[in-house]
Amino acid sequence: MEKIFQKGVEGGVTVDLREPLYTDGVLSTDKGGVITASDIRIQAMHMRYTRKTIEGKLVWTIEGEGQLIVEFGEYVFVGEKLVYDFQNREGTIYNGRTAVEPWYFGGERLELRPDGSYLIYNGYVTTSEKDIPDWGIYSSTVLVEKENYLRASKVHFKVDRYTVLWIPALRANLNSIFDNPIRYRFRWSGRQGPRFGLTYEIFSWEHWKTLVRFDYRLTRGPGGGVETRYRSADRKTEFQSINYLAKDSSILHIHEKARFRFEGEFKKLMDHDKTSVLLTWDKISDKDMPSVYDDRDFDFDTAERTQLLVRRQENRWISNFYARVRVNSFQSMKQELPSFETTLKTFEVPATGILFDNKASASYLTFEYSKYIEHVHNYSSTRFQYFPTLYRPIVYDKYFTLTPELGMQAIVYGNTPEKNDYWMIQGRTGVRLETRLFRQYDNIRHVIQPYAAYRYYTSPTSSPHQHYIFDLSDGWTRLNYLSFGVNNAFFRSSEEKSQQIISADVYSFAFFDTRKVQTIPRIFGSLCFFVLPTLRHVLDAGWNFQFSQIDYFNYRIEWTVNTDLAIAAEYRHRGPYWWRKVDTENYFVDMFRSEERLRHSSLSDRSDTMLLHCFYRFHPNWACEITSRQGWNRRREPRYWEFEFDVLTTIQTAWNVRFSYQHQETEDRIAVYLNIGLKRPTQGNQIRKVYAFE
Repeated sequence: MEKIFQKGVEGGVTVDLREPLYTDGVLSTDKGGVITASDIRIQAMHMRYTRKTIEGKLVWTIEGEGQLIVEFGEYVFVGEKLVYDFQNREGTIYNGRTAVEPWYFGGERLELRPDGSYLIYNGYVTTSEKDIPDWGIYSSTVLVEKENYLRASKVHFKVDRYTVLWIPALRANLNSIFDNPIRYRFRWSGRQGPRFGLTYEIFSWEHWKTLVRFDYRLTRGPGGGVETRYRSADRKTEFQSINYLAKDSSILHIHEKARFRFEGEFKKLMDHDKTSVLLTWDKISDKDMPSVYDDRDFDFDTAERTQLLVRRQENRWISNFYARVRVNSFQSMKQELPSFETTLKTFEVPATGILFDNKASASYLTFEYSKYIEHVHNYSSTRFQYFPTLYRPIVYDKYFTLTPELGMQAIVYGNTPEKNDYWMIQGRTGVRLETRLFRQYDNIRHVIQPYAAYRYYTSPTSSPHQHYIFDLSDGWTRLNYLSFGVNNAFFRSSEEKSQQIISADVYSFAFFDTRKVQTIPRIFGSLCFFVLPTLRHVLDAGWNFQFSQIDYFNYRIEWTVNTDLAIAAEYRHRGPYWWRKVDTENYFVDMFRSEERLRHSSLSDRSDTMLLHCFYRFHPNWACEITSRQGWNRRREPRYWEFEFDVLTTIQTAWNVRFSYQHQETEDRIAVYLNIGLKRPTQGNQIRKVYAFE
């Protein structure tokens, strides 16, 4: 059959109908057609286009039904019937539906507004693709504005038509589906009993987000809290906080009536990013609170610290203002009330080539012990520090670099145990020699870097016995040593890139004028190599010559087998003469205390640990993850074995489920987590649907 089209343009409206009929200003068809105007495209089987003047008033409308598709701004609607007024740029869709991936919207009546928003009456919002949704957010009125902002009133959250939550109003950014706005969880702990939980996003507007958290423990009672987040458009201001209170008790203090946690973080960049502000706080009812309520959506990196850091960076100096206070009485910590630190830009002494570093700080410090530690005394003092350093790199024939160094550290205390010896002055000197050699073998490049450094620290005018010890900056003593080693690296080169395949570093330390240890007490090695681009081995070890034993041994293997399987395993060994230190190459405590005394202190870190981690995706929507930690050979402590087994799946496109079983030293836990969330689409991956009649 021959297809006949009537095509024309009137007032910015393009009319394209099949076998149309024209009667008294009305163009109609039952064969289908398309009408396009600014910000709207209408396609239907039965269409009635009207443009005429009645009693001096222009009537300019379209009615369409049957296989109705309406593109309105960035939205695509389907429905039973449309009535649209071109002059006022508004209309109504009956029994309409639309989608903003992965959301689906529907309602008895959808009003299209001139500003690009639309209002849904007796509508629902869901991620379920079924005609009768498995779940949904139902409301009498839902307003969806531009940029995917949603307002709703009298909101019912239903699962299989049963209301499980009601709230009077809701504001949300629909893009927050990528940030898990709805989370359910169930956890059973052997000693604390089962706990049910719900986290629900009740407000998401502009750059603010607010979530409400509710928990109920069958053996104790309810708990609830509010989580707030903010990130500015330029990402220079961030704020997040969690305020939570529960009718509960800790394992050790079963008579407690309530537990709480108030934590937060504020970040700010100002003045062309020259000034940064970081404020964190974390008030906890008891030390077990973070582990008992250890959920991935209930914590961020405050490290249980309450602190303020203001950093200012200029071309010639960098300054930090830092304050840290103790708000939890079960902690032992150094309070800084406050500290101020300045580092000047390195400058050259004229006509010498000598570089000059300057660093100074001023603090008021107090050390507060935990309330559980008895027979100890808190202490406090002001402390002023100055650390100048002179050094000059000397290059010989572009092969060797020799860098002599001269400096000192001067500290003034406002208070000491014996009310004297307020000054601590120590000189230091040293020299570093290093070179870099290489050789090329076809596409393999071998780089060798031998190095040696000598350091000498004089005896301080005040020993650690004569002033308070707040941190490592107070533990200066005489030290005379040489560090030396050689670093090897092999690189494979290609036209596209250069990849390191092997790196190996062997080094040691020689100590002079000391009876604490022998001249060369240990030798260390570090090795990292790739058998395959996806298979890496890492080995770190240290041998103790003095006691003929391994001080430490770490071996780790990481293998990404394919896109569905990844495995990692690590074995760690610590000998009784390997000290637990923040900086393992800081040897001042080794020189000040005898090895026998350190051996019987808490610094002795004898232990063996095995770590395992495996991830396997056995179906596009199903995966499992296993983590394990096993330890033994600890002094005066039993061996332990802890593991966690998780099964992860995605249901109905956006429902993410995680089943978790956790075996810990003190108890076993079973947990189920349910949330809505999707991976954010990358720019350019959006697909525009095109509709056309056959």
